[in-house]
Amino acid sequence: MSTKYRQLKARGASHREAMTYANSRKSYWRISESKLLHRIFTKEKFKQWKLKDFNEILEK
Repeated sequence: MSTKYRQLKARGASHREAMTYANSRKSYWRISESKLLHRIFTKEKFKQWKLKDFNEILEK
């Protein structure tokens, strides 16, 4: 299994969704616009994982 698949599954994607995006020929940049990633990576999740908000970094 690919790392993309494992990471998507670990963050709450269904098997079908994870397989679709992990096996996509599109680049990371194109996939970043998907509804799945917007659903998985919310501001609350970033705070939970102790990651900084990109907008906060740019303001500094």
